[in-house]
Amino acid sequence: MVGRFWLWSMLTVSAAKEPTPVYPRQMSYSCTMRVKPGIKDIFAGNNFTGVHYLNADKKMMRTEWLMTCPNGSCGQFGSSPTSVGINAHGEEQAMYQTFTNERLPPGPGGALAVQCQKLPLHSSVFNESWAAGARYRGVHYLDGRLCHRWSNTVPWAIQRVQRISDYYSDFYSNLPVASISEDGAIDLRYQSLTVAPQPEALFDVSGLNCHAPGSSDEGTRLLV
Repeated sequence: MVGRFWLWSMLTVSAAKEPTPVYPRQMSYSCTMRVKPGIKDIFAGNNFTGVHYLNADKKMMRTEWLMTCPNGSCGQFGSSPTSVGINAHGEEQAMYQTFTNERLPPGPGGALAVQCQKLPLHSSVFNESWAAGARYRGVHYLDGRLCHRWSNTVPWAIQRVQRISDYYSDFYSNLPVASISEDGAIDLRYQSLTVAPQPEALFDVSGLNCHAPGSSDEGTRLLV
């Protein structure tokens, strides 16, 4: 009897269909990103925490980051920590970037005035072939969480440098958990995912008074 149960279990496992890595087309989530110190990157050693909204069907993605930098300074973005944001509009081929204006006095609670600049978007917002070469590595624990793991992927939301990465999804829901580059440079973790339609109002920049670089006395600041 035990032998039969063992054989049935082995056949069931061997017949299990390999999962497919996939991102929901519309969702919002909290996120952390750690950039390894000492690498050749303008954000080396920085830590990011924030919230993201995306609508891949409309080719839109908005990120709001609190950026913490080494030695108390975020360079061109001001003192650390500081707030930065990106609102990418693929169909418009434009990227709207927000950052703080430290020349103006802060409001109660340390609130800082916001500036926005409009930049050309020279790439797609999403890499639809991000997992074309993915290799399934089985089930792993990541920080105590049961996950599927794939190697040989790249970030779905296109970054300045598309590093070869391992992608993790929740074992039961298959929702995103992490994307960690093979070289250890980028460690991106997802939390509190909400899979739901993301209306275009969430990406509306009309009230931000965005301007092209050079149309004000502020220099260009590039986050991507």
